[in-house]
Amino acid sequence: MNIFKNFWILAKTGFIVKKERNLKYTFIIGLKLFGIIITTKLLFFGLFQSLEHFEIIQLPQSINSNRLENYSKIIQFSIIAIYVPIFEELTFRNGLRFSKWNFIITSIGMVFLILRIFLKLDWIYCLIYPLISGIIVYLSLKEAIIGLLFKFWDDNKKTIFYSFLIVFGLIHLGNYELTSELW
Repeated sequence: MNIFKNFWILAKTGFIVKKERNLKYTFIIGLKLFGIIITTKLLFFGLFQSLEHFEIIQLPQSINSNRLENYSKIIQFSIIAIYVPIFEELTFRNGLRFSKWNFIITSIGMVFLILRIFLKLDWIYCLIYPLISGIIVYLSLKEAIIGLLFKFWDDNKKTIFYSFLIVFGLIHLGNYELTSELW
């Protein structure tokens, strides 16, 4: 029941106070979270499949499979199971806690997403421009600015949490053909 309390605290405040825990406790919590995620996915999958079967809703079709057709199965698996989750963690979760490097890495990820998803630039530009912007951010962050940003992050935890959450959700709308029904 403690895990649901922590979810509520996270949703309400935007953060959970970090406690010291051993490897066994961390593993048990990880298994509980995995169980909750799998159960939730199965429930929602069943619910939405039933709603679609009775023609109450029409689920949008993913367009990502077309983007990956040119790659081999091992590359497709690497992109979907390894690269994308690590990229998302570094871009979205990393930015929840402020540090100079977290801010730089998050800004690089955000610039990449804007260039690739919204502007649909070629891969080479989507790699070069974010790195250049990361260097500029690194060189721009002086101690006074870092102090102001740290105070801002500390004072606005909930706003930052929900901002990242909304951007994360909006980015994933790019996986589907955007229709008025999807919006």
